Amino acid sequence: MSSQEENFVVYLYPVWTTAAGRRGLPGQSTNEAVPQRGETMDETISFSVLEIEKTKDKGVIRDAYRRLLVKTNPEDDPEGFKRLREAYETANAYADRPDEEEKEPRTPVEKWMAKVKDVYVSLRRRTDPECWKELLEEEVCLALDTGLEARDALLAFLAENYRIKTEIWKLIDKTFQLQEEQAELREKFPPNFIDFVVRQCQSDDDFPYEWFKGEDTADYDTFLYHYYELCRQNDSQDTEGAAHTLETLSAMPIRHPYLILEQARYEKNAGRAQEGAELVRGLLENFARDLRLNVFGGEILWTAGDEEASVRCFELVLEEMPDHYMANKYLAMHYQARGEFETAKKYCVEALRLSSQEEALLECMRGINRELIRMYEALLKEGSASERDILELGWCYLQNEEAGKGVQLLEGRTVGSGEEGEYHNLLSKCCFVERRYQDAAAEARRCISCIREEAAAREEEAAEEERGKETAKIPGRIAGACDIIAKSFHVLARESGDRKEKEEYFRQAVEAVDEALQNEPGNRNHRIEKIQLLMDQEKYEEASAVCDEMIGDDREDFYAYVLRQKCAFELYNGQGVVDDFYQAKTIWQGYAPIYELAADVFIRYSQYEDAKGILNQAEEAGVSSPKLDLLELTILRESAQEEQQIREAYDKCRELERKFQEQADQVSDENRAELMYEMARCCRGIDMQKKALEYIEKALEYHQDKLYHWIRANTLSDLRRFEEAEEEYLVCVREYGDNEMVYENLARCCENMGNWKKAVYYYKKALKLNPENQRINGDIVDIYTERLTETGDLEFYRDALPYADRQLELVPEAYYYIERGLLHMEAGVWDKAEADFQKAAELEPKNTYAYNNWGCVYKYQEKYEQAMELFKKSIEVMGDKPETLIAYGNMGNCCERIGELERAAEWYRRALKLFPDNRGLRRDLLRVCKKLEQYDLALYMAEGCYDKGTPRYLLEEGQIYAQMKKYDKAVSSFTCVIDMKSSNQECKKEAWGHLAGILFYYKKKPKKALEMYQKVLDMEEPDSDGYIRACRDVMECLAALGRQQEAAVYQQKAFDAIRSQYGSLEKYLENYYIRKSRLYEVGTLFYYAGDLKNARKYFEQIGDAPRCRHCNYQICEDYWEAKGFLMEAEGNLPEALNCFREACRESKGNHLSLSKVEALTKRLKRRW
Repeated sequence: MSSQEENFVVYLYPVWTTAAGRRGLPGQSTNEAVPQRGETMDETISFSVLEIEKTKDKGVIRDAYRRLLVKTNPEDDPEGFKRLREAYETANAYADRPDEEEKEPRTPVEKWMAKVKDVYVSLRRRTDPECWKELLEEEVCLALDTGLEARDALLAFLAENYRIKTEIWKLIDKTFQLQEEQAELREKFPPNFIDFVVRQCQSDDDFPYEWFKGEDTADYDTFLYHYYELCRQNDSQDTEGAAHTLETLSAMPIRHPYLILEQARYEKNAGRAQEGAELVRGLLENFARDLRLNVFGGEILWTAGDEEASVRCFELVLEEMPDHYMANKYLAMHYQARGEFETAKKYCVEALRLSSQEEALLECMRGINRELIRMYEALLKEGSASERDILELGWCYLQNEEAGKGVQLLEGRTVGSGEEGEYHNLLSKCCFVERRYQDAAAEARRCISCIREEAAAREEEAAEEERGKETAKIPGRIAGACDIIAKSFHVLARESGDRKEKEEYFRQAVEAVDEALQNEPGNRNHRIEKIQLLMDQEKYEEASAVCDEMIGDDREDFYAYVLRQKCAFELYNGQGVVDDFYQAKTIWQGYAPIYELAADVFIRYSQYEDAKGILNQAEEAGVSSPKLDLLELTILRESAQEEQQIREAYDKCRELERKFQEQADQVSDENRAELMYEMARCCRGIDMQKKALEYIEKALEYHQDKLYHWIRANTLSDLRRFEEAEEEYLVCVREYGDNEMVYENLARCCENMGNWKKAVYYYKKALKLNPENQRINGDIVDIYTERLTETGDLEFYRDALPYADRQLELVPEAYYYIERGLLHMEAGVWDKAEADFQKAAELEPKNTYAYNNWGCVYKYQEKYEQAMELFKKSIEVMGDKPETLIAYGNMGNCCERIGELERAAEWYRRALKLFPDNRGLRRDLLRVCKKLEQYDLALYMAEGCYDKGTPRYLLEEGQIYAQMKKYDKAVSSFTCVIDMKSSNQECKKEAWGHLAGILFYYKKKPKKALEMYQKVLDMEEPDSDGYIRACRDVMECLAALGRQQEAAVYQQKAFDAIRSQYGSLEKYLENYYIRKSRLYEVGTLFYYAGDLKNARKYFEQIGDAPRCRHCNYQICEDYWEAKGFLMEAEGNLPEALNCFREACRESKGNHLSLSKVEALTKRLKRRW
């Protein structure tokens, strides 16, 4: 099996290095593993940085600082300047601190710790295990009463003085069981310090203290502090900082070979590789097998052009560490240059296995592969290529991003039994890269079935000393194949639009990754794949648990914190997001997304100052991103209290838009979309809805996000484009799934479109998701109440009542008592309505609506005195600045109903003084003027109700002229309406109807009137109430013309319309709000058809029916007209005349009754 079969990895997600890996690849790192120190610099180190002895003389400290400050330019070396300033401040703090009296150790532990400190101060004794063994065997460490105290005192000391050998750490562990007790120790000491201790107890990697040259009690810790600072500076090629640190170290009376190595690295970084190489050669003469020296020395020699010496160094490294990245990389480059491509490939594959992110190495691999491809393709063309050659060619294609050629090469081939596993493995990877995911998974499964069989065969053929190696590789190979299966189904799941198919793909992906983890327990890459799978399924709690496992294995696994932070964000665990932010930041502070989520979660909970604090931390760390810019905007917008502040946020958005345009290559489509979203939100906040719609639609062009659909739906709804809004809300239903707020807004949209059934359906779906919703029950009650008001169908009352009761259970406030009271009142359940309004008044004694509606209960029961007392109370509680005119209107209405028209007019005038722009009040006053026959005033009032010259004004004017018996003027007004281009269909229908009435009742031209009524009928919708009335008007004309047989045809049309709209005649008559009026309507349909028997049946029910709810008249004209029809039919003309006179006594526009009075008066005169 080829080595590259094991080592080649298909990366679907970014693979983050662990903390150790981030410090450098194996053998490459120069940063020591240390416990995290506090932010304050150690005082001893501060004097070392200042290059003076420890002193309390502030003048000496100041002079040293000024001397070094001249050499340190903050613009050229900000880190060096910061370190110098910190040293100066720390030294000054030391000088200001009073001297502490040294206490004589008294307790056994204190005396023992004095010995520990004496050992640590001596380099010889510090590095001698026997000295420590002697200390740890003392009774104070072993006794039950002092052992824990000694342990804790020792660890407290070692937290600051930790530079001892791993062998000594292991002795301490053996005595105090540090690894076993680490959970308890984490509660007493910083967790990162305990992590360091555990690593030291498990490690064999030591700094060579024995190579130090200097006094036994010299300050080696300070030397090491500066030495590791120099290593970090060389790693980052900070030559200026390294030069300063080298000066500091050179001034110290301590030497070490590694300091010479770092000086050589500095020379190389400064462009003086030859000088560095000379230093390395000198070191290699004395320390030829030192691993660190060969790693970095080899690199310096390579740079200096001494390739042979460099290769010797790297070959020696690989003897000790076969998986060393740098050694494999340079040897790959060496053999590539020599044309030994197969050997170069071996080293290159191993290096890429360790890290696939260095472009130079990837290019090296591509270059090697190009040469190998030429060689293998030539063999293939000649027909002499072996199975091994073909497989190697396939690997070359795959690694050079020519997977398609790999598929063409491999598909349909048969290979020997020993190569089948690798063949299927390679083909699975090629198929994966070619996005043939089903084929990739199938080939990976075939690979798994071959792995065990091939390993067993190889074991039989292996030499005795090689036995077991193939078996040991089985779990890793199976895990690799499972990885391809998992990734294949993961991509398929992401791309699938079918819910069930998606679920099945996810199931197979998780099953595969779990099998990979069974074979390679704890494998980091498999865990990351599983986390991503779970997150894509929105199983964030499970994903977070896997992150916990990763962190449990490596507390410095940066990416584990990143993923767990994301899970916490999706789970609305704000504290978890913030905790993981700080955990991740201690490992690496340069990653923008951790700041983004932390700021975002504070914004989510309206903690804007905390969010700003996160952004400030990002700025201090030198971290920036388009998303952080956007979050700054979000904070500005969300924290805005006034419109001007939102406008300022909008201006900032436009500035950021220009910045994004200038830095287009750094801004993703998602960032652009989010900026458009912010601009849309700002525009919505300043009521620029059309502009908001433009921005949110641009956002959706850049990136499809369910939040953007939500904002688009709401914006369309605010623009009253309800049909489009409904479509967009349905998109939100698909995107968000069952979501209370989406259903609620969708319901409101349907309600605004007049589709009450859909509205109730969606409100109920929202309520099912959240039975505690404090609004929706009331919304449903409002809809049912409105339907009850429109139809008079008490079924709506019964449907609404449970929701009204539930609303009050949730929110027992006056508002909802009033709402339920209105429901009871609309249904005529007077006692319950009164009780609810009374309760509302008790809860809120100043609630004008409680008293007003309570008064309406009495008004509708025709108890006008009690009603008016409550209306007056409603007005009284409003004080000097009334908020509503409704009680004034009800007072006027009560006065009309009891026939006190002047008093009614006075109440309407009082209301108009307070609400002068209210046209409804003007129409009320106009109606009273017409009742009082104050026609000139009525004409004047009409101008206040409607704009003069408009169709509505002309209709009102025509009716007033008709009442004044100025029929020609009336005809002229109505004719103008018909001829006007600005007249709508409704106005024209009314005009034709009024014209027909004048012709029929006053001009006595029934044929002409009939034509006009026919026009009206043609203009009406067949299933409308207007159509029914038009049929009746046509029948009245036909009856007057003696054509009652024809009238029966229109009677049938009217009844068909009733059944079409209401289901049945009985249902039509159930509306008790207007039952009197409808009984009259049905009675006349029989009357004009000549069916007096049925006419009587309905006419005689009018007297017992409840008063029409919103009638403004003292008497019921329908009742008296119906009675007049019956009296006239019976020949009782005097009684008929009295009835028609009563019908038009108050209603001066009742032309039918007026004409009947005129006709009957003439007939009776002739009779007398």
